[in-house]
Amino acid sequence: MPLKEKIDCWADKVSKINYSFLRFLNEFLAVASKAEDTDETKDVVVEHLKLLKKTFNRYYPEDESETCLLKWIVRRLISVRSNK
Repeated sequence: MPLKEKIDCWADKVSKINYSFLRFLNEFLAVASKAEDTDETKDVVVEHLKLLKKTFNRYYPEDESETCLLKWIVRRLISVRSNK
């Protein structure tokens, strides 16, 4: 599953207050959290995941991800060969 789809899946799980895939957060909340903190925690985690996806999209645009990767590989090959 591509990273962007995973981020969407994680955000969906968090909005349903399912932190099982975030082991350390899940353990921390089990010990330290109060019921009223759950919505705030959910909102913070979902917002973080949205920002993560936005940042990822900035470096790897949706339509150009394969093209960008190929260009990067070609540039690396050219730079390695020119340094020899």
